[in-house]
Amino acid sequence: MIGKLKSWIIGNVIMKKVAAKFAKHAVGVIIGLVSGGKVAVILTSLGIAIDPTQLEAGAIVFITGAFGAIFNYVEHRFIKK
Repeated sequence: MIGKLKSWIIGNVIMKKVAAKFAKHAVGVIIGLVSGGKVAVILTSLGIAIDPTQLEAGAIVFITGAFGAIFNYVEHRFIKK
């Protein structure tokens, strides 16, 4: 009985949470990578000197955090009632 409970917790509960967190952060990173390059081109065309590496890293961190916060809000507000 304990073995079944343990395998259910590890197999279903934990893996679903891990998969959801991985998907949430992966989407944020992909959006940050895509938008970092486009924003760098726009800022350079406007005459603003930037470091593309720093801009890309900042965009990844900001978008991942914002996407995670929105995802958590929606999850707790609407899904887990």
